[in-house]
Amino acid sequence: MCSPAVVLEANFRPKSAYERRMLSGLGGRLVEVYCRCPPEEASRRYSARSLIGERHAIHTLRDLPAALLAEFDRPVGLGAVIEVDTTGPVDIEALAASVRALLDDASASGG
Repeated sequence: MCSPAVVLEANFRPKSAYERRMLSGLGGRLVEVYCRCPPEEASRRYSARSLIGERHAIHTLRDLPAALLAEFDRPVGLGAVIEVDTTGPVDIEALAASVRALLDDASASGG
């Protein structure tokens, strides 16, 4: 079984040449888990977490404007992509198994 060398958790801008270049420079097998959520719902969740103090301190905005959310409208797509619908419950075990399978396939084929 293949284990990832690194896991990055962040929002990446698919239209950003800089971010694409930095991610491409990592080398190795890339597996992207793209969490899909309607912008209105993402904004609502962000604002709700802000109001009850459940957001990370690095997030200084109280609300997410639509223009900002539009920057993350699709996966970056530099490697395998697993899209997850986050409007409902997510089967984390199945998701992890899918990621492992993609990493194992790449390892077995020398990728």
